[in-house]
Amino acid sequence: MPTLLKNKSNSPKKLGPIRGSIILLILKLIVAVFIIDAIVFISSSFNSIFIDIQAPFYNLFSIILILSQPIVNTIRIVIIIYFVLSWSHTSYYIDGEHLIVHKGVLNIEEDTYELATIRSADVKQSLLQRIFNFGDVELKTSASGGYQVLVILKGIANPVEFERKIRKYF
Repeated sequence: MPTLLKNKSNSPKKLGPIRGSIILLILKLIVAVFIIDAIVFISSSFNSIFIDIQAPFYNLFSIILILSQPIVNTIRIVIIIYFVLSWSHTSYYIDGEHLIVHKGVLNIEEDTYELATIRSADVKQSLLQRIFNFGDVELKTSASGGYQVLVILKGIANPVEFERKIRKYF
């Protein structure tokens, strides 16, 4: 049976799964849909310009706009699915003596780092991230021979709280 390291309060080190902020996911979805809608709006505006100047290719452009709607909707759906799957398949765990970073939908990648090698934990937040309470936590690890790894836990909710919790373990 594996033994779990104890933190300062002598309780087992177990934390997770830690996921990205749902607010960050919603913001990404809003921006992506807004950009797609802006492109559609601009191309529709060209269509109304063509009506005004009686352009000979107005009918062709109108048909292209109408036929492109299913493609635009498919692109919207694919982008939404990509962001949601990417968010739901990225998680961080602290279990026993290790930090486990699990990410990927089709290409699954799982990295394991020893908690004993973590030397510092820093929170990186922009103004927008502070307002919505999400951000990145940077963990710097080191090993013998001067080998260093920077582990970035991106877009997690309550990064300051997570950073305080993880500091208890090193």
